[in-house]
Amino acid sequence: MFGRCCAFDGCSRPLLAKGYCSAHYRQQWKGQPLRPIRPFSGKTGPYGPGGPCRFNELPQVRSGEWESCLAARSTGGWCAGHAAQWYEKRPLKPLRRRRIGCDFPGCCNRHSCRGYCAAHYQQLRQGKSLTPLNLRKGWYKASNGYVYIWEPTHPNANKHGYVAEHAKVMATVLGRPLLPGEEVHHRNRQRDDNRPENLELWARGQQPPGARVSDLVDEAVRVLRLYAPEKLSKRS
Repeated sequence: MFGRCCAFDGCSRPLLAKGYCSAHYRQQWKGQPLRPIRPFSGKTGPYGPGGPCRFNELPQVRSGEWESCLAARSTGGWCAGHAAQWYEKRPLKPLRRRRIGCDFPGCCNRHSCRGYCAAHYQQLRQGKSLTPLNLRKGWYKASNGYVYIWEPTHPNANKHGYVAEHAKVMATVLGRPLLPGEEVHHRNRQRDDNRPENLELWARGQQPPGARVSDLVDEAVRVLRLYAPEKLSKRS
């Protein structure tokens, strides 16, 4: 074992195979006598693969007239865009920076056209005033006829943050949120008429058919305590 360096005397190249570096191993494989490797006599380019674009060395950039180029080097010390200008013999000038985000304040969507995202550009094409996206309306009327209000903090709100208006009105009348077994019905069967006098509270039965009498009594007491505590106090 010869170690990490080439076994040829005076060669410090890294080991490749059979104790020799790649150059000396190639000489041995071709049957040539081993001889020192000639040092590299070519010219090393002034611009390596790393570093800023050569565009930043122009006097316009050094004086601050043009913005510096932040792109990575590609060919001959130039970035891809400035290399195209250089080899096509076009005048060197700053590259137009690619837009990333939407110019509308507060919008984080990706740029699509004319400085805006796809949604804001659609508003622009339709002649509408530019407005923030994904703003929830204060209310909407569903296909089933019920009116829903945007109030995510309400105890009876659904997972989307909307609460049925009839449930909100009834909760205000009762002074408490609706319980899971309670429903609100409209007297005139118009689901968008949510006046308090048009609403009535219904409760689903909690006991199945054939329940024990003791359970029915307990259920009756619970219902009286919940909906008519004054009647329970009179009987007691």
